[in-house]
Amino acid sequence: MVDEATMPFRVQRGMIVADSLPIQRVIRRVGDEGITVSGVSAGWSQIREVTHMTADVSEGLWGILQREEPTLRSWLSEATPHNRAERGLTDDNTSEAISFPR
Repeated sequence: MVDEATMPFRVQRGMIVADSLPIQRVIRRVGDEGITVSGVSAGWSQIREVTHMTADVSEGLWGILQREEPTLRSWLSEATPHNRAERGLTDDNTSEAISFPR
């Protein structure tokens, strides 16, 4: 039997896609709040893969995620003419990130 709690995921819209266990846990946690995966992008220069979410998290949940997943590096980017503002968490060990639109 496969243990889904520890296996890497690759999947369809609305499901967990990350190889990073901390990012998998974040995806599950925000899923409890109704936030789902909107897509996955790859081929970035320093990050192998980014899981894009459908909505931002509340400030309270953002703080909880940072405390519960201390190995993830948090970041914030302002809007540019070509990109919307977003914030996210990066697992530098797997070169993966999760991004929330602001």
